[in-house]
Amino acid sequence: MSDAVVHSLGDHRFQVIDGTRTRNAYAVTDGAQTWVFLEGHTFIVQDQAANAPVNRAAHVDERLALASPMPATVVDVRVSTGDRVSRGDVMIVLEAMKMELPILAPRDATVSAVRCRPGELVQPGIPLLALE
Repeated sequence: MSDAVVHSLGDHRFQVIDGTRTRNAYAVTDGAQTWVFLEGHTFIVQDQAANAPVNRAAHVDERLALASPMPATVVDVRVSTGDRVSRGDVMIVLEAMKMELPILAPRDATVSAVRCRPGELVQPGIPLLALE
């Protein structure tokens, strides 16, 4: 993987350029940590001391991957309990700050519970569905 260049677009939006690939990212901070939303994946960046070691091989936190990265409204629920999903499938579409935020399947699985419905306001960090 080559080094990525990140440009601020203002209003919590960033453009990430990695070689010939350009993507948009969104970030929200609460002071102690920053939630970064990129291509349906949510990453949490903790404020660390300058000399603290960084774990570059951190695994995906499935609980956070299945949650909204910020307060949002559920626009569409595309799965039901019992549905099979493949890694990367869009399961739920949220809207926050005038942007769509897809919640993607972090792995191949079966949906065991759907915990939201269209029109519902959801809070960050609360899983919107469960996978078996």
